[in-house]
Amino acid sequence: MFAKRNLIRSGAKAQALVLDKKVGTFASGGGRTGLKAIVTLGYLGNWANAGDPLSCKYELRVRFEDGSETEISRHVRGVNLAWVPVGSLLPVRYDPADRTRIAIDESALKTQRQAQRDDVKADALARGEQALAATTEAPSSGRGGVEPDLPQVQGVSAAADRRARKQQARANRERQKARKAALLAKLDRQHEQGLLSDEELADRKARILGSG
Repeated sequence: MFAKRNLIRSGAKAQALVLDKKVGTFASGGGRTGLKAIVTLGYLGNWANAGDPLSCKYELRVRFEDGSETEISRHVRGVNLAWVPVGSLLPVRYDPADRTRIAIDESALKTQRQAQRDDVKADALARGEQALAATTEAPSSGRGGVEPDLPQVQGVSAAADRRARKQQARANRERQKARKAALLAKLDRQHEQGLLSDEELADRKARILGSG
């Protein structure tokens, strides 16, 4: 156990592709006691939705920084470790002097899970903001399709239309600004997790900042 902790703390970083996954147990208490069930398997105090995997066996292909690869199997316990789907990348640590010693980077994986949840929340809020803005309609210049007869009423209606268009344009700019901020924050998290290099981070940020 001490050796594993040292490996996770000071081992070299790498990424592993999830080739296959066999779930051992699922959270089932939530179906009886409410929306969520406390997970006592693995890490006490972590929460899972009913149906979330609590333990599984991963088949992984690890790629080292020199480009070489190896395939391994690992059993994990706990909702923060068993959530990664097939086809996704999973952070690992290894001993450069003995590449058979490979451990799943539990702390990084927990951070990755939280970042994914934050991304889902940010995307949902962005969609909600767009839907909310779409409910705002510019006021009609007349009633029942008939233009007002009085010039002063026409002037008031035209001014109201201009104000509505300005408000809509301002709302669109704010939504675009919020969307870009969420995308930039997502890139920073991926960079911290080692999923993006410095060059990839700079390139993707430039494309986001340069988009309309």
